[in-house]
Amino acid sequence: HSPGFVKMSSLTNSFEGLSVLLSDTALDAISRIVEDLAQPESQERAFVLNLKTKTKKCISESLGGLRFLEILGYESRSGFYMIKAVPSPQVISEARAALTIGASTEPYLLAKALEDSISVAQSKALAAREVMRSKPTAAVPEEDMAGLRLVVHLANTTSSSEKLERIFSPDDCLCDVIHWLGCSHAKELEGSHTFELQDHGSNGPFWWCHSWELTDVTLRPKKILDAQDANKTLHALGLWPSAHLRLQIKEYQSRTPQSYARADSVSFVDSVVASRRSSNNGGYRLGGESQKQRRLKPSEVVAVATSGGRFGNEAESVEPHKHVHVKGKLVRLRA
Repeated sequence: HSPGFVKMSSLTNSFEGLSVLLSDTALDAISRIVEDLAQPESQERAFVLNLKTKTKKCISESLGGLRFLEILGYESRSGFYMIKAVPSPQVISEARAALTIGASTEPYLLAKALEDSISVAQSKALAAREVMRSKPTAAVPEEDMAGLRLVVHLANTTSSSEKLERIFSPDDCLCDVIHWLGCSHAKELEGSHTFELQDHGSNGPFWWCHSWELTDVTLRPKKILDAQDANKTLHALGLWPSAHLRLQIKEYQSRTPQSYARADSVSFVDSVVASRRSSNNGGYRLGGESQKQRRLKPSEVVAVATSGGRFGNEAESVEPHKHVHVKGKLVRLRA
């Protein structure tokens, strides 16, 4: 074969080898760059690349992304990637063919299917929330009636002050809280998805959002609340007389080929660490790592000794928050 053929064959193999390593977002971004280089009217905007922008950051973060640009002819200068001349038609053709191969791989197709499912889930969520908002939420108790103050902190915000607050009745259920949150127009909850109308509730159908992770963070240890708790009263869940919940929206995660390997290695390391901890050959940290070894605080000892059922048998069985005075301060503890 001629030297030119050997060189082009090596270039083809390099492009193809890198294309299957690219993440789906990086492959799409590089495809747009190659198409800009192929069109005379758009070549100018592809001469200098800022890989810190939102649309191109994925290239530097993806395995093989920077190397693909270097084979195209880009060089790193002053934090930017620049190209001196437009690649030859043969190089652009080989890059296009390699990117087409990368777009036919299973990880890429799965990622695109995931994007489509996210879009469908979001459209369904909007429709579900419109139906949900057409139904009245649980009534706010009157001032002369015992109320439960509930504060929901939105974990997906950059500011810790973002929260929603309302007074509920102790007899209201957790599904009433979900309904109230679903009916709220908080901007931080716009990314919510996967709402489902459950029909197996003891009090009738109720809404549940599978993309929300709701956690009781009033006291330690924190407790995750799930769909199994939907029909339990707020008092039975130990949220009386007030509580703080943390709401975090679960996001869809796409996994690239390199993330599969990374996840496997992390799970292996976690299993080794867990086995070493379970053997306890090296002992625990000062203060104890296990709940069984932890010594009770003085306030907890007082709480255990003085705790009594304030609301009858139900309160005793569900173990609501206890209140004790420590150094003049009202402290709430779980039994």
